[in-house]
Amino acid sequence: MIDYEEKGSWLYDVIHESGHSLVQMDGEWIASDEIAVQAIIDTFDPLPHAREEALALVKEASAEKRLQFVTQAAGKDAEYTFKAAEAAQYNVDAGVGVFMAARMLETGETADEVATEWNLRSAGWKQIGAYLGALEDRASRDMAAETDWQQCRVIAKNIIERIEAIQ
Repeated sequence: MIDYEEKGSWLYDVIHESGHSLVQMDGEWIASDEIAVQAIIDTFDPLPHAREEALALVKEASAEKRLQFVTQAAGKDAEYTFKAAEAAQYNVDAGVGVFMAARMLETGETADEVATEWNLRSAGWKQIGAYLGALEDRASRDMAAETDWQQCRVIAKNIIERIEAIQ
């Protein structure tokens, strides 16, 4: 008879990958090889799997939140960096970079107007990016310190709620 202790869905994957099976019938656990399956159950540590899965959920939520503030297109992240650098440089020496000059030519805006907008956006991007990065780091640190595999999902849920609350 199998002495089963819940250790997450990963346990079933490990049992199956070992070439064995485990099913519950009439309230009893039946295994293809009781001794081998019991040994897998007894030695299986779900914590690394729980950490990996929970951290992936946090990173996915963080990536989705970032997309609410930036456009996802090839090279767009570099464009944001160039614009931020040009706006910051304009504040130093009133020099107009290529992105700023193109914008001014097409929209008729002044360099001050463009630099002001880009400086504000840059500050917002940095603040959101820094906060999301800090939340990811917090999740990683808290999960690394956790000894109960079931708490990893709780940690992820709490961090994801904080990510989703960002406006």
